[in-house]
Amino acid sequence: MRPTTDACTMRAMEPEEIGTRIARLREAKELSQSDLARALGISPQAVQKWEDGGRPRYGRLSAIAEALSVTFAQLIKGTIYENSLQLLDVSSEGGADTKAPSPAQRFGEKSLNVEGKLPLISWVQAGEWADLVGSFTEHDAEDWIPCPFKHGKESFCLRVVGESMYNPGGDKSYAPGDFIAVDPSRDPINRSMVVVRLTNDDRATFKQLIIDPDGTRMLKALNPDWPMPYIHINGNARIVGVVIGKWVPE
Repeated sequence: MRPTTDACTMRAMEPEEIGTRIARLREAKELSQSDLARALGISPQAVQKWEDGGRPRYGRLSAIAEALSVTFAQLIKGTIYENSLQLLDVSSEGGADTKAPSPAQRFGEKSLNVEGKLPLISWVQAGEWADLVGSFTEHDAEDWIPCPFKHGKESFCLRVVGESMYNPGGDKSYAPGDFIAVDPSRDPINRSMVVVRLTNDDRATFKQLIIDPDGTRMLKALNPDWPMPYIHINGNARIVGVVIGKWVPE
């Protein structure tokens, strides 16, 4: 009688390496390792290491998904990260040693772990920030970053992805990998740097707000070589927040 489990079945059951998934998605977008590294603000050697069998830290997966134009769930599906996440979900469904987040752990309220820091979130989370912020906990952030700028209690950080706002010859420039602080309580004015969600997109975008004297509003890419430098907005966009500062990682 043939065994019910053979070598082929066992291989099929094994989770896909995250590096293999990253390489496949990268190639589907016709990106080189250097292209992906530039979008993430890391070295090409780091991307090569992942694709050769290394594993990125869990907190970087959201940014990788953004750069590859897939959702977080699509990136980790069938990998060891999905299995780990499922175990985490099961362990938090009411076991004897688990507790619901205390009020002090909820975003916007004081916590010894996050006081004076802003949550680093994904661009998808930023697009849904108005709905997420009320139930956001310290564990929902990729990281918490000290912020030297005066900011409202619902402010957050993003890691810049893409080169639409990269203009090294201009007064303002934001390179892939830079961190920006965003304050939803600030009122946007002409030439404010803003994070915006367009109605036809599930994630936020980062542009400069231009308001003409006649009231016409546009979103401008700072990169002078960007193929679509202006996006006219008229009821098709919601400003999530105003950029109040940036950090440049070394």
